[in-house]
Amino acid sequence: MLGDMSDAHAPDGPQDVVPGRPHGVPSKDSMPVIRPDGVQPPAPAVRHGEIVVHDGGTLPAAPPPETHIVTVFGDARRSGRFRVAPHTSVSLLFGDLTLDLREAILDADVVELRTDMLFGDVRLVVPPGVDVQMRTTTVFGDATVHPGCSTDVPHTHTVVVHGVTVFGDVTVHTLEVGAPIPTLWGRLKTRWAQTRRSSGGT
Repeated sequence: MLGDMSDAHAPDGPQDVVPGRPHGVPSKDSMPVIRPDGVQPPAPAVRHGEIVVHDGGTLPAAPPPETHIVTVFGDARRSGRFRVAPHTSVSLLFGDLTLDLREAILDADVVELRTDMLFGDVRLVVPPGVDVQMRTTTVFGDATVHPGCSTDVPHTHTVVVHGVTVFGDVTVHTLEVGAPIPTLWGRLKTRWAQTRRSSGGT
Protein backbone atom coordinates (compact mmCIF):
# COMPACT_ATOMS: atom_id res chain seq x y z
CA MET A 1 0.00 0.00 0.00
CA LEU A 2 1.43 3.30 -1.07
CA GLY A 3 2.07 5.92 1.56
CA ASP A 4 1.35 9.61 1.39
CA MET A 5 3.41 10.94 -1.53
CA SER A 6 2.97 14.62 -0.62
CA ASP A 7 5.93 16.59 0.68
CA ALA A 8 5.47 17.37 4.33
CA HIS A 9 7.60 20.49 3.94
CA ALA A 10 5.77 21.87 0.90
CA PRO A 11 3.81 25.09 1.44
CA ASP A 12 0.04 24.97 1.49
CA GLY A 13 -0.39 27.78 -1.05
CA PRO A 14 -0.25 27.52 -4.87
CA GLN A 15 3.05 26.58 -6.44
CA ASP A 16 3.00 29.03 -9.40
CA VAL A 17 4.10 32.11 -7.50
CA VAL A 18 7.59 33.56 -7.50
CA PRO A 19 9.52 32.57 -4.37
CA GLY A 20 10.06 35.42 -1.98
CA ARG A 21 7.07 37.44 -3.22
CA PRO A 22 3.81 37.46 -1.23
CA HIS A 23 0.98 35.60 -2.90
CA GLY A 24 -1.34 37.87 -4.85
CA VAL A 25 1.26 40.63 -5.41
CA PRO A 26 2.06 40.87 -9.15
CA SER A 27 5.52 41.56 -10.46
CA LYS A 28 6.39 45.19 -11.19
CA ASP A 29 7.85 44.18 -14.53
CA SER A 30 5.62 42.71 -17.21
CA MET A 31 6.77 39.43 -18.71
CA PRO A 32 8.38 39.54 -22.18
CA VAL A 33 6.62 37.91 -25.11
CA ILE A 34 8.56 35.19 -26.92
CA ARG A 35 8.35 35.48 -30.70
CA PRO A 36 10.02 33.49 -33.50
CA ASP A 37 12.46 36.32 -34.12
CA GLY A 38 13.51 36.64 -30.51
CA VAL A 39 12.33 38.19 -27.29
CA GLN A 40 9.98 41.16 -27.49
CA PRO A 41 10.68 43.72 -24.72
CA PRO A 42 7.79 44.46 -22.39
CA ALA A 43 5.58 47.45 -23.12
CA PRO A 44 6.66 50.73 -21.48
CA ALA A 45 5.31 51.10 -17.98
CA VAL A 46 3.98 54.39 -16.69
CA ARG A 47 5.02 55.32 -13.20
CA HIS A 48 4.30 58.35 -11.05
CA GLY A 49 6.09 61.36 -12.51
CA GLU A 50 7.98 59.54 -15.25
CA ILE A 51 7.65 57.45 -18.38
CA VAL A 52 9.82 54.32 -18.55
CA VAL A 53 11.27 53.55 -21.97
CA HIS A 54 12.52 50.21 -23.36
CA ASP A 55 16.22 50.89 -22.89
CA GLY A 56 15.81 51.34 -19.16
CA GLY A 57 16.00 55.11 -19.23
CA THR A 58 13.29 57.51 -18.16
CA LEU A 59 11.70 60.56 -19.72
CA PRO A 60 10.47 63.09 -17.13
CA ALA A 61 6.77 63.78 -17.30
CA ALA A 62 5.76 67.36 -18.03
CA PRO A 63 4.47 69.22 -14.94
CA PRO A 64 0.83 70.33 -14.74
CA PRO A 65 0.09 73.31 -16.99
CA GLU A 66 -0.07 76.85 -15.69
CA THR A 67 -3.46 78.45 -16.13
CA HIS A 68 -2.46 81.93 -14.97
CA ILE A 69 0.89 83.65 -15.48
CA VAL A 70 1.44 86.87 -13.50
CA THR A 71 4.41 89.22 -13.90
CA VAL A 72 4.72 92.48 -11.94
CA PHE A 73 7.80 94.68 -12.36
CA GLY A 74 9.83 91.89 -13.91
CA ASP A 75 10.40 89.61 -16.87
CA ALA A 76 9.31 85.99 -17.30
CA ARG A 77 10.07 83.27 -19.80
CA ARG A 78 8.49 79.90 -20.52
CA SER A 79 10.30 77.56 -22.90
CA GLY A 80 11.31 73.95 -23.34
CA ARG A 81 9.04 70.99 -22.64
CA PHE A 82 6.00 72.13 -20.69
CA ARG A 83 2.26 71.71 -20.94
CA VAL A 84 -0.10 74.43 -22.11
CA ALA A 85 -3.66 74.40 -20.78
CA PRO A 86 -6.58 74.93 -23.19
CA HIS A 87 -7.28 78.25 -21.43
CA THR A 88 -4.31 80.27 -20.18
CA SER A 89 -4.36 83.85 -18.94
CA VAL A 90 -1.44 86.27 -18.72
CA SER A 91 -1.44 89.36 -16.51
CA LEU A 92 1.46 91.80 -16.85
CA LEU A 93 2.13 95.04 -15.02
CA PHE A 94 5.39 96.72 -16.00
CA GLY A 95 6.77 93.40 -17.13
CA ASP A 96 7.58 91.30 -20.19
CA LEU A 97 6.84 87.68 -21.03
CA THR A 98 8.42 85.40 -23.63
CA LEU A 99 6.25 82.35 -24.28
CA ASP A 100 8.10 79.85 -26.48
CA LEU A 101 5.76 77.04 -27.54
CA ARG A 102 8.08 75.31 -30.00
CA GLU A 103 8.68 72.32 -27.69
CA ALA A 104 5.55 72.68 -25.57
CA ILE A 105 2.73 70.15 -25.27
CA LEU A 106 -0.61 71.69 -26.18
CA ASP A 107 -3.44 70.03 -24.24
CA ALA A 108 -6.02 70.90 -26.91
CA ASP A 109 -6.20 71.48 -30.66
CA VAL A 110 -7.37 75.04 -29.95
CA VAL A 111 -5.63 76.94 -27.14
CA GLU A 112 -6.92 80.30 -25.92
CA LEU A 113 -4.35 82.74 -24.55
CA ARG A 114 -5.77 85.81 -22.82
CA THR A 115 -3.28 88.64 -22.37
CA ASP A 116 -4.17 91.60 -20.15
CA MET A 117 -1.24 94.00 -19.88
CA LEU A 118 -0.41 97.48 -18.67
CA PHE A 119 3.04 98.67 -19.71
CA GLY A 120 4.15 95.20 -20.75
CA ASP A 121 5.11 93.16 -23.79
CA VAL A 122 4.41 89.56 -24.79
CA ARG A 123 6.48 87.65 -27.32
CA LEU A 124 4.85 84.43 -28.47
CA VAL A 125 6.97 81.94 -30.43
CA VAL A 126 5.28 79.01 -32.19
CA PRO A 127 6.61 76.28 -34.49
CA PRO A 128 5.50 75.85 -38.10
CA GLY A 129 2.09 74.21 -38.23
CA VAL A 130 0.53 76.33 -35.46
CA ASP A 131 -2.01 78.89 -36.62
CA VAL A 132 -2.17 82.05 -34.50
CA GLN A 133 -5.33 84.16 -34.55
CA MET A 134 -4.77 87.63 -33.09
CA ARG A 135 -7.85 89.18 -31.48
CA THR A 136 -6.10 91.47 -29.00
CA THR A 137 -7.34 95.01 -28.35
CA THR A 138 -4.43 97.43 -28.04
CA VAL A 139 -4.34 100.98 -26.69
CA PHE A 140 -1.08 102.79 -27.46
CA GLY A 141 0.47 99.53 -28.58
CA ASP A 142 0.80 97.04 -31.41
CA ALA A 143 -0.29 93.47 -32.09
CA THR A 144 1.87 91.89 -34.81
CA VAL A 145 2.02 88.41 -36.29
CA HIS A 146 5.20 87.70 -38.25
CA PRO A 147 4.65 84.94 -40.84
CA GLY A 148 8.08 83.46 -40.19
CA CYS A 149 9.18 80.29 -41.96
CA SER A 150 7.45 77.28 -43.53
CA THR A 151 4.06 78.91 -43.84
CA ASP A 152 2.95 76.06 -46.14
CA VAL A 153 3.07 73.49 -43.31
CA PRO A 154 -0.46 72.15 -42.58
CA HIS A 155 -1.91 73.54 -39.37
CA THR A 156 -2.19 71.04 -36.50
CA HIS A 157 -3.03 73.46 -33.68
CA THR A 158 -4.56 76.90 -33.28
CA VAL A 159 -3.65 79.53 -30.70
CA VAL A 160 -6.20 82.32 -30.21
CA VAL A 161 -4.72 85.43 -28.58
CA HIS A 162 -7.16 87.91 -27.12
CA GLY A 163 -7.33 90.43 -24.29
CA VAL A 164 -6.53 94.10 -23.69
CA THR A 165 -3.08 95.67 -23.96
CA VAL A 166 -2.41 99.25 -22.80
CA PHE A 167 1.00 100.73 -23.56
CA GLY A 168 2.37 97.40 -24.69
CA ASP A 169 2.97 95.11 -27.64
CA VAL A 170 2.02 91.55 -28.53
CA THR A 171 4.37 89.95 -31.05
CA VAL A 172 4.13 86.49 -32.60
CA HIS A 173 6.99 84.71 -34.37
CA THR A 174 6.89 81.40 -36.26
CA LEU A 175 10.30 79.75 -35.97
CA GLU A 176 11.86 76.31 -36.20
CA VAL A 177 13.09 74.69 -33.02
CA GLY A 178 16.53 76.06 -32.17
CA ALA A 179 16.22 79.21 -34.28
CA PRO A 180 17.07 82.40 -32.35
CA ILE A 181 14.23 84.69 -31.39
CA PRO A 182 14.58 88.10 -33.04
CA THR A 183 15.38 90.90 -30.60
CA LEU A 184 14.22 94.49 -30.81
CA TRP A 185 17.70 95.61 -31.84
CA GLY A 186 17.85 92.93 -34.53
CA ARG A 187 14.46 93.95 -35.92
CA LEU A 188 15.55 97.59 -36.04
CA LYS A 189 18.73 96.66 -37.91
CA THR A 190 16.77 94.57 -40.41
CA ARG A 191 14.24 97.35 -40.97
CA TRP A 192 17.02 99.91 -41.41
CA ALA A 193 18.79 97.68 -43.96
CA GLN A 194 15.54 97.19 -45.89
CA THR A 195 14.92 100.94 -45.89
CA ARG A 196 18.42 101.62 -47.23
CA ARG A 197 18.04 99.06 -49.99
CA SER A 198 14.67 100.43 -51.06
CA SER A 199 16.06 103.98 -51.18
CA GLY A 200 19.08 102.93 -53.22
CA GLY A 201 21.63 103.37 -50.40
CA THR A 202 24.69 101.22 -49.94
